[in-house]
Amino acid sequence: MPAQAAAETGLGESQIADLAGELAHNGPALILAGDDVPEVVSLNRLTGAWGKALIARAEAPVPDSWKKAAPAAGLASVPDGSIRVLLIDESVPGDYIPWNAIAPKLVPDHPVVVAFAWSRNGYGRHAQFTLPAAVYPEMTGDAPAAIDSPAAAFRIFTPLIPPPAGMVDPAAFIAGAAGMDVSAALRERADAIHKSGRGTLFTCADAKSTPVKEVKPEDFWKALNQGGCWMDAAGKPSAPVEETRWQAKAPAAQEASDLPLVVALTDLPGSSGLVSTLMSKLYQESNLRLGRNRAALNPASAAALGVGEGAHAVLQTALGKLPIQLTVSFSVPPGVVAVGASPEILDICGAFSRARVAQS
Repeated sequence: MPAQAAAETGLGESQIADLAGELAHNGPALILAGDDVPEVVSLNRLTGAWGKALIARAEAPVPDSWKKAAPAAGLASVPDGSIRVLLIDESVPGDYIPWNAIAPKLVPDHPVVVAFAWSRNGYGRHAQFTLPAAVYPEMTGDAPAAIDSPAAAFRIFTPLIPPPAGMVDPAAFIAGAAGMDVSAALRERADAIHKSGRGTLFTCADAKSTPVKEVKPEDFWKALNQGGCWMDAAGKPSAPVEETRWQAKAPAAQEASDLPLVVALTDLPGSSGLVSTLMSKLYQESNLRLGRNRAALNPASAAALGVGEGAHAVLQTALGKLPIQLTVSFSVPPGVVAVGASPEILDICGAFSRARVAQS
């Protein structure tokens, strides 16, 4: 398996083993992918993930009234042609769902799509209405726990700068349409956490952690507004489970020949793949990152196509085509096309998709 993973990723066997060792040292670790690809299976075996149960962190307590809300539903469970009005909040981090997965769920006759965003480059390309939303330094809200935190957390971030005039608060807008009041939502959440008596309160001024049971409700709320953080206790591991064996799927012969390149996303597709407007101009407009509609090839792959740095081409996958501009870099392994996780790119490809690049 290590040799197979090395061939798929362009990494050497020693590099695969080093990566697995680092993950295992900081573990527990589990590598996930949308498909059963060989390199992911190999890494999970090398990290010792097979046969172990990894405990997801518990959710932070919420008010009892919130528990009466309708359960969240996955997009796949929504019948095709059933959504007449779709509200999409791009102001908070989240994975970008390709439009080709959303479009079939809309009614065929004049659906209404509203996007809350700071740019029309994401879902705004498909929306009838795009309402301007503030970016994170302009909003008040709760900050989620770090992605690698084993315990739930609750913090409040306050605006660093005032939002421009005319900004829409997506939560307030949607709640207002539903006849709900969310003006005190943060305080309600804080009160529910305090009532549970779970975890500790970390205060920045004295760098101390105090059990929540020993903190008065008003002091708890005040400390949170002054930069304090509530931390829950980490979950306890359960008994080991039996090892599960997955068999990676081999690509179809026709797909491998027609689409010879493996797609590698160079950015995490969070926040709909959009770059904050507050990012530096240098970062957004230089080749320090693969921006919108840009892709990178190894020099050998580029030479085989007869293209060079800055050439215009077409990226094609099983889901569609997109005009792109090419970058040539030795950092990209042969047989791989590296792309930035922009909405246009994600609409036609994801990690481990296959593609071809043709001159335009």
